[in-house]
Amino acid sequence: MNRPPFEHQECLQPLIPEIDAALDRFDVAATLLVQGDVPAAEQQIRAIEGDAVLRDFWRLKDERGHELRRELGARPAGGNRRAVPRRLSRAVFERDGWHCRYCGIRAVDPDALKKLVGLLPNTTLWARTDKERHAALLITRAVADHVEPQFLGGAEDLENLVCCCYACNFGKMGWTCEELCIADPRGRPPQEDRWDGLRRVLAI
Repeated sequence: MNRPPFEHQECLQPLIPEIDAALDRFDVAATLLVQGDVPAAEQQIRAIEGDAVLRDFWRLKDERGHELRRELGARPAGGNRRAVPRRLSRAVFERDGWHCRYCGIRAVDPDALKKLVGLLPNTTLWARTDKERHAALLITRAVADHVEPQFLGGAEDLENLVCCCYACNFGKMGWTCEELCIADPRGRPPQEDRWDGLRRVLAI
């Protein structure tokens, strides 16, 4: 197989400033909801409902991943894939500080995402299709990613799993880091800050 015509880099998709700024709003909104101020939380969300919504979804998701897959060709499915057990996923997310180990963006807990949408019914955050979902929540939804793909023998354990945003998980799919010319995320320590994946809303 020919190598893809890309230089080696840290990740498939660098941080997207618009998405990062939207996460700041969601962070404030989550705190306001915990404080019981729903109108103020809705105001925060309305400020970004028209921004970074999937007007250019594929660019936001992963340009480079698409180009690499076109170059590399199709990857066999490798049998049935099962979801990572919830308890193991949670352990991975907490160990990694709710940040994508590939691109470093803050990741949102899937359970917190559902709760946030339920707490803000008057906002347009989530819908049936990706094109109607807010990019900041869709792209940053936390996924437990197998660094070494399962069907190539990668283990389903803490050593082989990392917290991954939906965009990087979509871009990587079943390819190895070497094939995609990206750094193994396990070579960088997890980020540590106050971000909690918006999990504070689960206490409401």
